[in-house]
Amino acid sequence: MQDICERLILEHRSLDSLNAEDCLEEIEQMEKEGAKFMDINKMDIHKKKRNGAIIGAAVMVLLMLITIVIVFWANTQDPIPLGMLLLIAGIPAVIIVGTLVALAGRMKEIEGGEEDEASKY
Repeated sequence: MQDICERLILEHRSLDSLNAEDCLEEIEQMEKEGAKFMDINKMDIHKKKRNGAIIGAAVMVLLMLITIVIVFWANTQDPIPLGMLLLIAGIPAVIIVGTLVALAGRMKEIEGGEEDEASKY
């Protein structure tokens, strides 16, 4: 792609005189010959989607860890039966596991391109 851009600069082409069809045909021919072009959509948008999913999961896990710490701290102040303590602390722990499973599934969706395919329709 850099070679095409440099050639267009050397030819002093303006946007008015640029024939986009010829450029696209040249790019298609280069791809047939084995050249690889970066898919900007895949790189930038997928990175944003991955970061968003990771940040969301991290916030949820952090909130649940804080909840567990508060439960155990409260138990030191006024002890409750062990079974009740494990139940109350286990609920946020299950939510953490569920969040991590959902995050793994979301990463597979993003990498698999399912949303990209669906957006075509």
